[in-house]
Amino acid sequence: MKRHLNILLYFLISMRRHWKWHLGIVLIFGFVVFTYASIIFFIQALSHETRIVLESTPDIMVQKIEGGRLVPLSLNLSEKIGKIRGIKAVVPRIWGYYFDSPTGGVFTLLGTDSLRSDLSLVKGQGISPTDSGVVLCGTGFLETHQLKIGDDLFLFDPRETLHNFRIIGAFTAPSDLLTRDLVILPTADARQILGLLPEESTDLAVFVHNDSEIENISRKIDRRFSSLRVVTKSEIRSTY
Repeated sequence: MKRHLNILLYFLISMRRHWKWHLGIVLIFGFVVFTYASIIFFIQALSHETRIVLESTPDIMVQKIEGGRLVPLSLNLSEKIGKIRGIKAVVPRIWGYYFDSPTGGVFTLLGTDSLRSDLSLVKGQGISPTDSGVVLCGTGFLETHQLKIGDDLFLFDPRETLHNFRIIGAFTAPSDLLTRDLVILPTADARQILGLLPEESTDLAVFVHNDSEIENISRKIDRRFSSLRVVTKSEIRSTY
């Protein structure tokens, strides 16, 4: 017992004599632990958000690349690819990135005549096939751009013609990544802003009947259409 008291007394005397040195050690190690924990927390949060976004990813994505740049696809390809056995559906997608010069930001434009199943309308009204000159915006987009339903959103097409769109609704999603930079337009309007012809799409979303056949079908598409880039859902997930 006396031995333990002596050790404790020695420790207290040492702390009293060199308290600045000990305090410095505690602060340094505390900073290291805090930094490491913050990085781990950020990575886990980002991975969680990414997994939520990838849940709505199609089984296979088909794109055309020229000179390292994504170029439009002919809609005829969707019919040809759809004839491959095991494919449930081939959906042409209209989307692209838009550079907003006043703010210096980049956001995503999506052309569709109905709200995607992974998005939920929380304010205003949705888009119908007969609509034109209107947009739906993510709640995060409205917040960051200080906009509200009823305001106008101005977009330039590739010919630098200015188009005016009225915000008629706001949507939310399981992940904030989908609401911060996503704007939904009617298909015809999206084609005009993105410079796509009526017979073109940005890429193709392919859905298959059997998940175990995804890799096999992607190889078939790759062999038959060598000029296309074929990406499976698992390949996208592996990059994250």
